Amino acid sequence: MEKEAAGAFGVSDAEEMYLDATRVALADQREAGVDILCDGEYRRRHFILNFFRRFEGVTRLEPLRKVGSAAYDMTPRFRLEGRLAARGGLGIVEEHRILRGLAGGAPVKICCPGALTLSRPVAEIGDYRDRGELLSDMAGIVNGELRALAGAGADYIQIDEPRFSHHDGEMGEIVALLNQMTRGVRARIALHVCFGNYFNKSLDERTYRRLFPALLESGVAEFCLEFANRNFVELEIAREIAEAGKTLGFGCVDVKSCWVEPPQFVAGQIRRLLEAVPPERVRVIPDCGFNHTARPIAQAKMAAMVEGARIVRRELAG
Repeated sequence: MEKEAAGAFGVSDAEEMYLDATRVALADQREAGVDILCDGEYRRRHFILNFFRRFEGVTRLEPLRKVGSAAYDMTPRFRLEGRLAARGGLGIVEEHRILRGLAGGAPVKICCPGALTLSRPVAEIGDYRDRGELLSDMAGIVNGELRALAGAGADYIQIDEPRFSHHDGEMGEIVALLNQMTRGVRARIALHVCFGNYFNKSLDERTYRRLFPALLESGVAEFCLEFANRNFVELEIAREIAEAGKTLGFGCVDVKSCWVEPPQFVAGQIRRLLEAVPPERVRVIPDCGFNHTARPIAQAKMAAMVEGARIVRRELAG
């Protein structure tokens, strides 16, 4: 993506590259047996940085550090000139259109970063009185994108908010922000909260307890959470999610580890979960995205995840 920004590729070069990468991602998922497909997010650099090209009045600042081991102070920062705007949208509607076209009729899920996470690289807030005012505008931009996605036929949308686990404010602020992002969106909304995954490095204390049960007051239908890289602790939160009539996306393979979980291991963890949660309230997923996982490891983990789920499905079928 850096070479594209520097003009090394023409528009057609870049589009061909991204389409081919998406085709490969879909092929890997199909080969593993994944039944709800994602596009791999190849058009996004470090998950969110590409969206800053679409914001108006934004100046890029240099990272605080450029050498040494990967850490969160090595990512670009931004300064706002005035107030935030994205009159052309975030571009995710087009990503969804391409995904639908390549998926061949299979069910798909499209992801959109949330307002708190999108605001993290903003180091200087321009004309805003405080970051709360900035967050409100950012949530409005996300809401507009989600509404446009639903209007374009997206029926399953995931909001990615790793920064929720890092937020030190009142939980009521988080719930209000989430409800602002999802207001009026006619689609199934999932919320993914992780603990950071910059080159397989976490940023936060790996616990969800402070977020629950407060997040259950939101309109979100599904919560996609990391369990594998935390040795499957806090399964009581899974019970709370199910009792609230919500669905759990059960992270059962660790994207930050090169150890490939055997299918029987995955099946065993799903069985543990089903002691607390009915199967109709469970979706089996990786902990997080595979963007910093070597492709052969990601392929093997997806296949193990799918086979582990199939083992349990056969058991449930009698």
